[in-house]
Amino acid sequence: MIKRVICLNLILFLFSALLLIPAKSSSERKICVVMSKKIAPYESLALEIKKELKNYDVSIKDLEQTKSDFDSEFIVTIGQDAYKSVLPLRGSSKLIYTMVLNPEENDNHSEILGVAMIPSPRQQLTLLKNGAGIKSVSIFYNHLPTKKIVEDFEKLAPPDAKFNFIDVLSEKDFLDILDASFPKSDAILLIPDATVLTEHGIKKLVLKSYENKVPVIGFSPMYIDLGAAMSISVSEKLTAKVVANLVKESPKEYWDRTDGLCYPRLCEIRFSKNAREKFSLNLDKNALNCDGCEIWGIE
Repeated sequence: MIKRVICLNLILFLFSALLLIPAKSSSERKICVVMSKKIAPYESLALEIKKELKNYDVSIKDLEQTKSDFDSEFIVTIGQDAYKSVLPLRGSSKLIYTMVLNPEENDNHSEILGVAMIPSPRQQLTLLKNGAGIKSVSIFYNHLPTKKIVEDFEKLAPPDAKFNFIDVLSEKDFLDILDASFPKSDAILLIPDATVLTEHGIKKLVLKSYENKVPVIGFSPMYIDLGAAMSISVSEKLTAKVVANLVKESPKEYWDRTDGLCYPRLCEIRFSKNAREKFSLNLDKNALNCDGCEIWGIE
C-alpha cells in the first residue's frame, strides 16, 4: 500500500514538473533564411520574410555563409541553388523553399514545403474569366522540367476551365510552332518554363499575339514591359506572407496546396496602359478586386 502511494506521488510530481516547463516562445524559435546569392529580388524577399516573422529569431545568410548543418526549427531557401544545397544539410529542420523555377515532386510533404512562383491556378483562371472575360487559355511548356506545375494546374483548375497545353521540347520547337500556327484561345498564359521564356521566344510570342489579337498574360510585371497585356503575379511581400503562415501553421486561407507545393491565392494584377484598346479586354474591376488581390492599371 505504501509503495503504491509513493509511486502515485512520484507520478503526480513528474506530471507537475512537466507542466512547469515553459513553452518555447516565438522569439526563441529559430528561422534561417538562405539566399542563393545576394541579388535585389532575393534580398527583398528575405527582408519581407523577416518583417512578417518579426517575433521570431530570424537570421539571413547566403550560400557562401552556409557550410554546415543547421540548428534552426525552419530553414527558408530563396532560389534554386540554395534549395539544392541546403536540402542534404537540413538535418531535422523543416524546409520551406521559394523562387524555384521547376519544383520537383517530394514525398516528405510534412517536412519540405514549397511556395510556388505563380498564384493558384484556380485563382488565376477564375479572375481571368470573371474579371477579363477570358474563358480559354493556351499554355506553352516543356514537359521535362515543368511536369509538376502542369499536373498541378490540371488538379487545381476550376471544373469549367478551358485550357490547352502545348508541349515544346526546345526553343527551336517553340519558335517553329509559333511560325506554323497560333493557338485559337482567348489568351496565352505564361508559366515558369525556361524553354519558353527565352529572349527570342518571348519577342516572337508577343509579336504573334498582337498579330492575332490574343493577349499574353505573364506571371511577373516585367512581362508587361516586354509586351504582355497583363500579369497575375505573386510579389515578394505576398510570398513572405505565405511563408510566415506556413511557419505559424495558420489556417489554409492563403494558398491552394498540391502535395508539397503551395500556390498563393494572394496576387497582384497589372495591366499595360493600352491593353484595353489593343486587345478589347472587357475588364470588370469589381470581379478582379477579390480578397487579397491588388490591382494596377485600371482607373
